[in-house]
Amino acid sequence: FVCHIDGFEPWKNPKMVGYFALTAALYAAVLFPFSQFSFFANSADYLRIAMCIPVAFSFLFGPAAAWGAAFGNLIFDVATGPVSWITPLGFLGNFLLVIYLISSGLKLPLKNLILRVQRS
Repeated sequence: FVCHIDGFEPWKNPKMVGYFALTAALYAAVLFPFSQFSFFANSADYLRIAMCIPVAFSFLFGPAAAWGAAFGNLIFDVATGPVSWITPLGFLGNFLLVIYLISSGLKLPLKNLILRVQRS
């Protein structure tokens, strides 16, 4: 049988584009209020409560949630401060986190996450 995670699949389906937009908007919106609370000086950390959104949506929407988490983090970074070399790493990290969560839910080996996987 064929088992795959196609990272570009959401862009082919209008419904999935809507799921992407919902994930990105909600993730960015929930990041804003909680980024103001910090335990250490100079905002070295903050409660990342918004991480529950990509986790939950990864099982609901699949790769659309991965793109949504990545772009939601990008929106937050651009809106709250100067874009630095860390911004692309946050984009990639959020995308890969959700892809990893999807693979965990599907019980796929992590090494088989490259776009399409054929199993016999």
